[in-house]
Amino acid sequence: MIVNNLDALAATYSGLQRIGVVRSKADFSRRFLEKTGSYLTSMQTRSRSVPDVVMATLEWSLQRELLSYAQNPHLGACYAIRLNQAYSCIDQQLRFVRRHRASIAKLTMMAPANDAGPAEFPPQHMQGVLDWVGKA
Repeated sequence: MIVNNLDALAATYSGLQRIGVVRSKADFSRRFLEKTGSYLTSMQTRSRSVPDVVMATLEWSLQRELLSYAQNPHLGACYAIRLNQAYSCIDQQLRFVRRHRASIAKLTMMAPANDAGPAEFPPQHMQGVLDWVGKA
């Protein structure tokens, strides 16, 4: 599971670039992230944290792209095959981004491990700890 938005962006870019939906990181940053052409490269170079609003924009852009593919007429067998491959890839990337965002949301809602202080233990547990310490 990818728990980093930057890694998720890179994975989505790679999938779209592999089948020719985007030509470069600059193309991806402008068309799918609605940022400057250097956004993805800059974020990767500096290992920056990508805000969820950028992931939401990516999700919206993937949905928009799917709609544009759905409304495109097929102009021949070769075009139809490429169109279907691109549609499948974009659909797969959209599902990936949705799962990633849901995972991140769940992680941010979880309490940190070992965060309970003595006042947060149930009284009977605290008494057991004190009894055990007293025996030692």
